[in-house]
Amino acid sequence: MISMFEKVKILNNGIVGTVVDAYDRRGEKVYIVESDTRSPNGDYELYDCLAEELARNV
Repeated sequence: MISMFEKVKILNNGIVGTVVDAYDRRGEKVYIVESDTRSPNGDYELYDCLAEELARNV
């Protein structure tokens, strides 16, 4: 189980971020990950990820 505010790495793009929220989508838990680095436009991007798409203990 992934916890809120846990540091994770998104496996398909290598982005490291923090889990800031979670929701259920058709019975699957989806985690919202906020990137630790700013995008070129100055925002911290958000990504919706399933647990198997995330690496813990980064």
